[in-house]
Amino acid sequence: MDYDELQSLLSDTDLTAAEAHGMAVAMISVKPNLTVETWLAELSDDAQALPTQQEHLTGWFCLIQKQLNSDAFEFNPLLPDDEEELVNRLMALKQWCQGFLYGLGRVYQQPIRTKDAQEILKDMTEFTRLDVNAEEGEEEEQAYAEISEYLRSAVFVLKDELSSNT
Repeated sequence: MDYDELQSLLSDTDLTAAEAHGMAVAMISVKPNLTVETWLAELSDDAQALPTQQEHLTGWFCLIQKQLNSDAFEFNPLLPDDEEELVNRLMALKQWCQGFLYGLGRVYQQPIRTKDAQEILKDMTEFTRLDVNAEEGEEEEQAYAEISEYLRSAVFVLKDELSSNT
């Protein structure tokens, strides 16, 4: 999976690759058997506006579904490569969290009851407010890596807690 590849597939939408991936992850986490058509409808008001990309986007969706439904824990949030400037990676991390929260809101209509899930969603909401203009340095790189790993783990916690309540 490549961030830039998904970004180019979404060029006809207002979404970034991070937002679209976060949205798909949330939706699949809550509804493991979600159809790709449901996700595609969220990507664009006019699902027919993505005719040439639809096959590739379907492949992406199926891969995300496979990763999340596997016991191998292969999932990672889709973010730009580490060679990308920190400001761009931080922006994508914010967008991934925004997409995740949006996707969750589209498919999960019940109160969040567990304390762990509430804390994770509170943290994700805070991540949407990250200062992307932070100076680049070893400390900031470490913080970015820690947040990325936290999100990876958090998705599995939320998947376990929220998919059993739908």
